[in-house]
Amino acid sequence: MSVQPYAFINHQQYKSDDSVNDGINIINDIKAKQTQVGVGADMLYQATPALQLTGGLQLAHAVSRDTELNAQYVGTSTDLSYGTWNTDKTKWSAKVGANYSVTPNSQVGLNYSYTGSGDSDASQVGLSFTSKF
Repeated sequence: MSVQPYAFINHQQYKSDDSVNDGINIINDIKAKQTQVGVGADMLYQATPALQLTGGLQLAHAVSRDTELNAQYVGTSTDLSYGTWNTDKTKWSAKVGANYSVTPNSQVGLNYSYTGSGDSDASQVGLSFTSKF
C-alpha cells in the first residue's frame, strides 16, 4: 500500500456577464471568488496484478471569499437588496475506487466520492473506461 500526503492552495473565480430576467428580478452579472487551503492523503493498494484499489481523504478551508451580485427588480431601477448565505467554510471529502486492467492497455474503473460540510453535501459516482494507444 502506498500513501501520498499533500497540501494545497487553490483559488477559484467565477464571473457571468449574462443578463437574466426571471420576470421578477433582472440579474446583470455575478462575480464570485474563493481561496482555499487544505491537506489530504491519497491511498493506493495493488490487490492483484489486475486490480487496484484507491481511496483518499481531504480537508479544505476557505480563507477568503467575495461575492458580487448586480441585480434589479423588473420594471424599476431599484437595486435588489440581498443577503449572502453563510455556508460553512470548512469542507471534507472522502473517495474510494477500484480500477481493473481488462488488457495491458485498457482499464475499467468505478469510484465514489462524498464531500460534506456543516451546511451542504454532495456525492458522485463515476464509471470509466481508459485505453492507451
